[in-house]
Amino acid sequence: MKRFRFPFSDDDLTSLSELADNSSGYSVIGLFGCSSTKGLNKLLALRQLSSSQVFVDYTINSSSSDNDSFFNSSKPVSASDSSTDIAGAFVDVYIDKTCLLIYLNLVCSIYDTKLLVKKLAAGASLQSLNDDESEHVKSFLAMALLSHILVLVQPTANFCPRNVRFFRAVDSLRHKLQGNISSGLEGICSDAWKRSGRLCTPRLILFCQNSSLAPTDDSRSRHALNKKLQSAIEYEIYALLRKSWVLQDHAAAALLSVPAKLSFVYLEASALWNDHIKPLASGATFNDNSGRFAAEPVTFIHPQLSTWAFAAQRIVNVISGKHRIIDYLVDVASRWSDARCNAALPAARRAYQEGLPSHYTAETHRARLRIAMQVYKQLARGSATEKYASQLTAICESHWRGNRRLCETSSLSGHRCLLPWHDSTSHSSKRRCTHSCNCGARQLTREDPFNIKDANFVFYNEAETKCCQSLFHYVFPLNENVDNEIDNGMMNTESASGWRPHFQSWSLVKFSNVTYDYSNGLDLPAFIHGTNFLLPLDVRISTTDAEDQEAWPQLGPSQPLSDFTLTLNSKVNVATAYFGIEYECYKGTRFFMSGPDSLMKGHIGGDSGVRCLSENMPLYWPCTCRINKSTHYAQLLRIHVFCPVGASLSLRPRVKPLATCGTHFFPQTETIELTGGYWVLRLPYIYETGRGPILPPKDTTQGPIGILLQGFLHDSKN
Repeated sequence: MKRFRFPFSDDDLTSLSELADNSSGYSVIGLFGCSSTKGLNKLLALRQLSSSQVFVDYTINSSSSDNDSFFNSSKPVSASDSSTDIAGAFVDVYIDKTCLLIYLNLVCSIYDTKLLVKKLAAGASLQSLNDDESEHVKSFLAMALLSHILVLVQPTANFCPRNVRFFRAVDSLRHKLQGNISSGLEGICSDAWKRSGRLCTPRLILFCQNSSLAPTDDSRSRHALNKKLQSAIEYEIYALLRKSWVLQDHAAAALLSVPAKLSFVYLEASALWNDHIKPLASGATFNDNSGRFAAEPVTFIHPQLSTWAFAAQRIVNVISGKHRIIDYLVDVASRWSDARCNAALPAARRAYQEGLPSHYTAETHRARLRIAMQVYKQLARGSATEKYASQLTAICESHWRGNRRLCETSSLSGHRCLLPWHDSTSHSSKRRCTHSCNCGARQLTREDPFNIKDANFVFYNEAETKCCQSLFHYVFPLNENVDNEIDNGMMNTESASGWRPHFQSWSLVKFSNVTYDYSNGLDLPAFIHGTNFLLPLDVRISTTDAEDQEAWPQLGPSQPLSDFTLTLNSKVNVATAYFGIEYECYKGTRFFMSGPDSLMKGHIGGDSGVRCLSENMPLYWPCTCRINKSTHYAQLLRIHVFCPVGASLSLRPRVKPLATCGTHFFPQTETIELTGGYWVLRLPYIYETGRGPILPPKDTTQGPIGILLQGFLHDSKN
């Protein structure tokens, strides 16, 4: 027995021509369905007849090497057959010249277990298996047009309803290609064959290799049970195929037919042979028309081998071409999945767009996309799910980027620009806060800054025109050559030696005439009641300066306050200076702290100032004003110092914005000497290194995140 494979090569056609006996007509048996893991050849199902004379009659001697190929398709017939185990779908052709039989064995990864296991082990995708099913339809159609009998081989006694979908898809493709097939057969075969495009309407036979019946030693009883099961299965299959229009009274109009007076379901191979294959091999024909078409003649051709081979080659070439209808006809499940998933997109898109603002952030976009995807996945089904999920992502992405996207550039305080997407450097988070000017006497509204110069210089410089412009300003060192380098605007311990900023993030101003009443505190806006007091600090003054102070009024119960309140010990030449560490929140609420963990509560005397200076002060502290019961933080922004005439105080502020960072910030490397007057040092609003801004904290429960280092103020004469 010789084996070939569709499509035939030139050598195959030559070999088939040599085998042909032009005086004899052949019968063609096509086998499809399921095979076990032992092999891909469905003719193995008939091997149980090996002890039967019938089986021996139509096979060649078992010593033939070709016979091994017939019974074990896992052995390659030639080097070109080495792809048998990885091909998606193919048809093997076996020629039995002795019995004038041609066997067609259809193999597909969808139904043949051994091939499916190998493809899955190799990582076959769902799309790959769908492509295999498309090839399966093409291969089956070719086999159906070239066969007299089609044997559906099943491992058990069942019939999958999925076969109905498969038959209808094949029949639709047959009608689609009928004209091309007839044209392809021109000049090769008879007019009847050319018109119908096939040898006959092939008869469908179901062969079940194993029944579900309990084993029994009584052969008669088993045969009777098999007949009952066989009849029951036939009834169900016939009803299903008729209802789905796979079977029709007019057999020529249908893809398949079943015999009216013979069984078409078999549990025993010998009965199948005797009822169908043996008569056909003897030259018999059949007419499966029924009803009012029962007497109508049918086309039935026993072709010569060479004619059949060339006709098969033409038909295979026509069917194997690229037909756009293939995907639509074959993968009904995929078409259903496409329709279902496509129908799910509008609902998912509405879920994404519902209630969206005119412009929104990437975070909102991602959150809405997750919601849309949840809605989509509740509705989508099948193999097209991922394909349309990608489309949904693209649709939502396009909607967001199509003039709905926010700029989202982050401000130095950690808030994002809420303007539509733009390329300019003009940003706005639409977040405003209330801050005091350099001296602290006036409060103004400020925009959330997006660069260090706006944060620490521009706002305060503009505020001076309304308040502090006339005050004395201490001049910090600057680099006037702005084209020399790009800098971060702030001096710190990471700065190179001799480096100077182009603008100053600190400010130091001096009042020449102010009134500080230690019994009432400072008269400045927005201070929490009782926290507007300064801490005392004893300082030395020179004798000459002390004599100059004799004209100053002494503090008494009926004596009004002078411009400066000064306590003078004429014996030891000691006066009292005052200082305060001011905190201000974004709402403008202000307070002084008396220590690292306590707010001022009225006037505090004694050595409270010395104790405060000996400890690190927190850079941020929870503010007592709250919004929606949520805690926010006030920031250390000013140091107030009242220095009596004749005294000299050394000011050297050093700020460490992060407890885990070793970088210290300061306005200049040298100590600042303060003389008689009221001084206000304004600290930076934002601290920034070359690595970026250091954002204010969200939680200080684990300890101070930033600190003002201890010893920032002391008596210069000590």
